[in-house]
Amino acid sequence: MATAKLIIASSLNSDMRYAAKANLPDPFIYLEVNGHGHVFVDSREYDWCQEHCPESIAVHLTDGMLKKLPKQRPLGRYQVHLAGLICRQRKIKNILMTPEADSGDVEVLRQVYKIKVKLQYPLFPKREIKSPSEVKEIKKVAEGTVKAFSFIKKVLRDSKISSDKKLRYKGKPLTSEWLKKEISHIFLDYNLDLQHGMIISGGRQAAIPHHPGYGVLKAHQSIVCDIFPRSSQSGYFFDMTRTFCKGEAPKKLVAMHQAVLRGQQLGLDMVKSGVPGYIIHQAIHTYFKDLGFETKNTEGFTHGTGHGVGLDIHEAPTIGELKKSLPLGSVVTVEPGLYYKRFGGVRIEDTVLVTKSGHKEFVQFPKSFLVK
Repeated sequence: MATAKLIIASSLNSDMRYAAKANLPDPFIYLEVNGHGHVFVDSREYDWCQEHCPESIAVHLTDGMLKKLPKQRPLGRYQVHLAGLICRQRKIKNILMTPEADSGDVEVLRQVYKIKVKLQYPLFPKREIKSPSEVKEIKKVAEGTVKAFSFIKKVLRDSKISSDKKLRYKGKPLTSEWLKKEISHIFLDYNLDLQHGMIISGGRQAAIPHHPGYGVLKAHQSIVCDIFPRSSQSGYFFDMTRTFCKGEAPKKLVAMHQAVLRGQQLGLDMVKSGVPGYIIHQAIHTYFKDLGFETKNTEGFTHGTGHGVGLDIHEAPTIGELKKSLPLGSVVTVEPGLYYKRFGGVRIEDTVLVTKSGHKEFVQFPKSFLVK
């Protein structure tokens, strides 16, 4: 018999969400044999799965199977023993699991049920190529994300600069925390959640690419806003970054923004199916270096140019050091940045669909730096 694929996880696991097309909070079992998917759930989820899982996936009730498990079973979650029993009944002796699989589960399958387990990444290579329905779901998240950026820009535009250069909005100090809270409220109307938070960081904080940001925002400094919500319904993400400055920016900061803006456009112009990601990444690196923006240790252009977006916020393919080409139909970010502790940080990011001739942007939103 051909090697089967096995997942034991909740729908928070992106491979499970992709394969089973089910959104369940507790761990359950997905087994794929000869290309045919099977979901094994108990009576709490059985009717829901019967109604919502695609017709191509067979749904099985596990309540009766529980009685067949040994009462004095070895260590491990009961789901892994159910999976072992299912494989034994179907005479499955070889399975593939994701490297994210629970190591205890893998050991139980190997030692107790004598199944040969091989860890494979990616477990579903086709996840890189988004179907029209997946693109549609990502587009929905993009629309909500744009609303958040429109709100940020309006708040900055309406904010006042106090004598100590701190921003005040409607008479109160404007903080990263307040902006995040308000954006969270906006996302409720779009059924979006913030599984991994968001970044709104200013000044020296903005010089650290993944600094989440806190405290009162100030004028004449860069404010990096990196927002990556997820659909509460479909599970798909979107990723977008803009950098703003309220007031008058130092010449160096303006030059950094111009370099990143043009560097991103250089990268976007190079994106199309069949192009190796590292060529795009190296081109932007070279462009920055030629302008005098050196990269050393934690300063300069210190991260990859882009990553895939889907059921994970960071997934294949990547635009960085790897030489793999961008597949047709993949969804990737293009997000160069420059970071210097003395001046702050600048990053501009868009998520695009890779096409034969280039790319297609999900949304259009201005990339201007200064907010008056």
